[in-house]
Amino acid sequence: MELCFSSKRSSTMHSHITFYLNAMLIRVSDSGQHSHLKNISLNGAATQLLLGSDSRIQLQSISHYLVLLGFFELDLPEKTSFDMIIEQSSFLMFIMLNGESTLHNEFGDLISESKGNSCTLCFLSAGHYTWEFKSPKHKMIILNFNPDYFIDRCKEIPQFKGMTDAHQSGDIPYILLPHCKITTSIFNLFKKYFKHINSGTLSQFTAIESISTNCLAKYEQALINERYTTNALNKKKKAEIISFIHQHYTEKIVENQLTMASMFNISISTLDRLLKKTIKMTLRQYVIKLRMDEAMLQITTSQIAIKDIAANIGYPDPLHFSRLFKNHFSLAPSDVKRNH
Repeated sequence: MELCFSSKRSSTMHSHITFYLNAMLIRVSDSGQHSHLKNISLNGAATQLLLGSDSRIQLQSISHYLVLLGFFELDLPEKTSFDMIIEQSSFLMFIMLNGESTLHNEFGDLISESKGNSCTLCFLSAGHYTWEFKSPKHKMIILNFNPDYFIDRCKEIPQFKGMTDAHQSGDIPYILLPHCKITTSIFNLFKKYFKHINSGTLSQFTAIESISTNCLAKYEQALINERYTTNALNKKKKAEIISFIHQHYTEKIVENQLTMASMFNISISTLDRLLKKTIKMTLRQYVIKLRMDEAMLQITTSQIAIKDIAANIGYPDPLHFSRLFKNHFSLAPSDVKRNH
């Protein structure tokens, strides 16, 4: 069954995004209000309602020249997957109120993992994706920005420049920015503006324009203040830790777990957990691997004495180095054929 999230005003204004669910559902379309999104009233929204014996999917969408807003409510069997087709490269903001989902590209690579109370901004090139929902109930908002508007507003903002460059180059398939904990703030923003719309004190056109501008501003500020979700913060720390290890693996500092953990303001157990999850090794194992790989490279491509190579990579005791080398490669450094 097909669920289409697209602008009715112009096919060139926003990318059409279509969701295909591999289950038989009955489709009902009307312009009424079915939303239970905590009293957000979506007067004037186009509504699609899909019903099945164990499924209920509702999409309410509002089209504006700057952004296409989609309010999704899903009651699904656990681990339900959608095939998602994006017709044109898009700038999308995903605001997950509750639920848990993952997004993969057509090759099965994980692009995003979202949990409740998280907001992220991403660039996705045109193509096929798989969106899997891992819990039964989900409430979320998707903003699909007009590319011209997004690029004009965000091209000079450092946090967003990589995304606008990716769109213009056409060489990068996707960029995902960190998930941030600003869902409540954005949700209150929606409630505020829809209250004005319903009371007649603000036109829908003006309100949606303000929502678009404020959502981007709030997310930009969240990035500046690093208001990341726990998963996003861990991902950032993992990248920083691995980068530091690569830059300093020949130095004694990387041999000290306590010092390394303190540098990144985490516990030793958290340091081990982050590394094992990312590289499947402990800190000591990874440092030894990097050092041994560098030692093998220097032995096979230079005439530097083995004891000097050992010292260069952090082992002033050549005998200790030789034991580690033999354990790692199953042969002694002196048995490696050197390039003359």
